[in-house]
Amino acid sequence: MDTIWLGLAGALVAAIVIAVVFSRRRGGGAVIDAGGAHRAGNSVSATAPKSKDDLSSAGDLLRAEGADAYLEFFADWLEDRASDALGDDVATPEPTRRIANAAREILPALLRDGRATVVIPALVAGADGPKDFRHDVDIATLDPVLVREHFLDIRELLYGHGEDQATVALGLWLMGQAEGEGEAEERDLWTSPDAVLRVADATRAAIREINTQGRAEVVVRGLVCEQTKKPYDLVRTIDAAVMKEAREGLARTDDFIADLRRKNGTPPETRRTKA
Repeated sequence: MDTIWLGLAGALVAAIVIAVVFSRRRGGGAVIDAGGAHRAGNSVSATAPKSKDDLSSAGDLLRAEGADAYLEFFADWLEDRASDALGDDVATPEPTRRIANAAREILPALLRDGRATVVIPALVAGADGPKDFRHDVDIATLDPVLVREHFLDIRELLYGHGEDQATVALGLWLMGQAEGEGEAEERDLWTSPDAVLRVADATRAAIREINTQGRAEVVVRGLVCEQTKKPYDLVRTIDAAVMKEAREGLARTDDFIADLRRKNGTPPETRRTKA
């Protein structure tokens, strides 16, 4: 009997090694095996919802633990991909918890390398045995989806990417300039992934220029008003006075959000994902 168990253990180890090698060959970027100690059918972790009637998503779990909007919406996006691949069994407590853990684990590598592969062994128990989840992720594809489908704004995007407060402050200020004071309803750039992503890129470039030269010229051409469909250019000179105004604006925004969180017990950004 001992010989049989040793043989089975050896076969399992060999299978895992082969799977990891195969994943690295196909994926690109970091490969995150989010298997952990849990396997389909095991008891739910202590922090998972306690009932299948609890409809918390992976993003809900992370938000309750203090995650920012970028990580929250990334987890929900990852859960949607798992559901597409493996079916509705993903939307139960243990798989949801494991997807949330995988999203938190993989995000630093994804932001660092621009791409990564998440692997969650035996995420659900299928009729013909446990089913693994494996998905390749890249930032170039993910960012537009989060902005478009989850309405991630520029502040949330830059914070999610780990940018410093100067960069977030300038991005928020530039987006306000791009929307046009009093014209946001007409332009509606908040819902335009192209505008948010291009202004974010321009913000990063401007900060690099400010750090070396003390000022920067920001030019973002061909932004399109969502309502009128007319293109226009955003052109601004960034100097010390602008940076001071931007920092003050970010401080007011962050204070306002922190105050709402204290009052409501939840982030003020209402859930903008599908029900």
